[in-house]
Amino acid sequence: FQDVPWPLLVEVISLEDLTKEGILEFVAHGDRPGLRNKDLNSRARADLLRWHPDKFSQKVMKKVSENDKAMVQEGATKLVNLLTGLL
Repeated sequence: FQDVPWPLLVEVISLEDLTKEGILEFVAHGDRPGLRNKDLNSRARADLLRWHPDKFSQKVMKKVSENDKAMVQEGATKLVNLLTGLL
C-alpha cells in the first residue's frame, strides 16, 4: 500500500491519509509538469484518467501482493471518489 505512488504531497501510510484536502493540494500544485497552465478541473480530469479503475487494475493491481490488494483497491476507489468530488 505504501509503495503505490498516491497523488499526495505527504507520505501515505493508511487509507486515512487519502484526504480531500491532501488530494486538492496535490492537484492544485503549480509545479506539475504538463499541467502548469491548466485550471483545477483540467488537472482533476487528468488525474482521474490516470487513476481510472480499469487502467489502475491493469497497470498496478497485478503488481500488488495478495495481502495488500484489498487495501490498495479500497484506496484507489476512495481516490477516484475524492477526485470526482473536485470537479
